[in-house]
Amino acid sequence: MPAKYGHQWTECELLTFNVSTTSADINTFFGVKELPAIQISPWFLSDEMKPKPLSGLNKDRFFFDYLFCALTEDKAAVNNFAQFILRLLDYDSEDRIIRSRMVLNFTMCGKTVRAKPDISVISEDREGRKEGRKEVYYMAWSKI
Repeated sequence: MPAKYGHQWTECELLTFNVSTTSADINTFFGVKELPAIQISPWFLSDEMKPKPLSGLNKDRFFFDYLFCALTEDKAAVNNFAQFILRLLDYDSEDRIIRSRMVLNFTMCGKTVRAKPDISVISEDREGRKEGRKEVYYMAWSKI
């Protein structure tokens, strides 16, 4: 079978290669009893309008800038908005970083293959840095 992007796989191919998805609640998925509190501006939850300049919420204004670009522009704008949201929700805290178009090497059927997701949230293994070990938490691909 020739190499294909994930979004090109058919249901038959997924069954053939025994690829399946499993539903899990948030706590099971992340392996924790309770998720940490998210530190975002309460303004996001209470207002539908972009804040006025010099309102003290200037960083929050970027939310609408990225959102409107994602709605009206190309795939890169969608990726920028997704990265902004991930950073807003602190996915890049502690030892995790958010990367775009990072080349990831995998072993598939005994061969090394490469994937280049639009966005990755990764954790660098500090002790295994010399070997280049990374733990990938999230990957997103999009179609045009």
